[in-house]
Amino acid sequence: MTSPSTLERVGSGFPKVYVVGLVVIALASGVGACAGALQPGAEGPPAVRPGSAAPAVGTIPPNASRITATVRQRVVWPPGSLAGIRPAVRPDRTLYSLTLEVVTSHPAAPTLESFARPGSVIEAFSSEPFAADLMETMVSVVVELTGTTEGTRWLVTERLEDL
Repeated sequence: MTSPSTLERVGSGFPKVYVVGLVVIALASGVGACAGALQPGAEGPPAVRPGSAAPAVGTIPPNASRITATVRQRVVWPPGSLAGIRPAVRPDRTLYSLTLEVVTSHPAAPTLESFARPGSVIEAFSSEPFAADLMETMVSVVVELTGTTEGTRWLVTERLEDL
């Protein structure tokens, strides 16, 4: 009969201290790898599957709002001044805008939605100039929200009257 050694042996014949040491190193490596993966900023861009496309660009549904509004500002946009702002406009065209505080809003036709909301402030564009004396007056116009999910713009589609 042999006497037990100072290092107990496990079933594989290796000393127990040696096996425990390997287990501790393996666990520490796994925890370190997990912690490293959670570092802020270490995450790369999301994986794109081959053949997948970017999300579709959504368009604004047909709409027209008949609004009464107070004119807060009038701006002339020289050619090229809206370059890089979506939706794109022709770079050789002068545009005009009114900043309008919407007082009332209704659909301009029974089949169209009204996206202008009373109390909201919108900037509505036109290719036709506005009178210079509109500041702080009430106007009645039809506006349409145009564009896509990448950018929108309100357009004055019909001038009804100055109130």
